[in-house]
Amino acid sequence: MLVNTKALALDAVLVVFACALMFPSATGYALHEWAGIVFPVALLIHVAARHAEGMRLISGGIRKHRIGKIVSFVLNAVLFIDLAICTVSGLMVSGAVLPFVGMYAGGFFFWAPVHAFTAQLFVALALVHVVLFAPKLKAMMARR
Repeated sequence: MLVNTKALALDAVLVVFACALMFPSATGYALHEWAGIVFPVALLIHVAARHAEGMRLISGGIRKHRIGKIVSFVLNAVLFIDLAICTVSGLMVSGAVLPFVGMYAGGFFFWAPVHAFTAQLFVALALVHVVLFAPKLKAMMARR
């Protein structure tokens, strides 16, 4: 799969975005919460840009592909599910977004640890994702 410049630019923005989200005390919690709503949307665009590769893996049969592609696909699926849980739990502990729309969610003492865990897991999984993508990125840069 040839990674074009627009997709690479989106990836770079996602990395910067994710790093900013990792430090809510530096950005401010209100900005962290609003950015936490925008980030999954940007990530959906990232997934959609690479949708064809995942669909080829599924439609072609898992057994026909190398183990590396299967591991990458599973990692990406777990990363996606983790981000969904992180986003929902983040909304449930929201002090800016939900009150802005006139809502309140109970269960802070349940949702706060869930959010903290899934956020930390996201960082670890995203780092593995980037490391797995590094050879493709290196090959693409060598072609330029």
